[in-house]
Amino acid sequence: MFSVVLAQVFGLLSWLGPPFLAVFLLYGIFASKALPFAWHIRILYAYLRHYHFNNRPISKSGQDAPTIFQPTIYATTTPPGDLDMSMHKSNSTYLSDLDMARGAHFFCLFREGLKRYADQGRRVFPALGGITCTFKREIRPFEKVDIWTRVLTWDDKWIYLVSHFVRAGLARPSRYSDQPWRAEEAPDEKKEQKFVPFATCISKYVIKRAGKTVPPEEFLSACGLLPEGEEEQIQERRKKGLELAGHVAAVDAGQDWFSGNGEVAFAKY
Repeated sequence: MFSVVLAQVFGLLSWLGPPFLAVFLLYGIFASKALPFAWHIRILYAYLRHYHFNNRPISKSGQDAPTIFQPTIYATTTPPGDLDMSMHKSNSTYLSDLDMARGAHFFCLFREGLKRYADQGRRVFPALGGITCTFKREIRPFEKVDIWTRVLTWDDKWIYLVSHFVRAGLARPSRYSDQPWRAEEAPDEKKEQKFVPFATCISKYVIKRAGKTVPPEEFLSACGLLPEGEEEQIQERRKKGLELAGHVAAVDAGQDWFSGNGEVAFAKY
């Protein structure tokens, strides 16, 4: 079936001729993320690579870095199709790249728990409840970017993730606990250790099973990310994260500012 569809596509391109094919290829190169179904293909790739075909056990935490708070790094670039009229990365494309970074983090870090629930016939899925973004610096055309995503904290309902957009290679991890074959990357002492990311985003997720909310601690325990002996260290860091998450949660009060019905409006477009 796929071969038939592929043959029809190539047949159509041949019929349209070289000029159209050249335009199509150029569009694919300069606006690859904007191609039809590009978002779906990218998220499916993350699912297959980091979850479906990944059977490695989650590495045990080190005393200096609990696994649950370790970041994943998603590498991306900035093709012309991502740019706005100011020739900077468009605000909307931050969110689509953020989808990919969070997807990779979720499927990779939480894979053992997801599979454990699936094996029990109780599949769970994440539902995004909100995003807060702060933009600090512009991202220029073709600039390579790393998105560092990690668990910030959790409460009785939500799991909060924090993501930082930084210039590729500016920050280097000392090692990769889930990819021990990667060469260690010692931090560059010549570069300043304190730097301003392009953007910082905080997202909150709720874990659902059959329409009901799964308590975050239950889910994280199923993922093997709350090991015995590290409770005090993990809870201490979780409480620090809650201080920041509380400000994000306060945005929910913004709905009280909407009255709508019967209000005088300036215009409609």
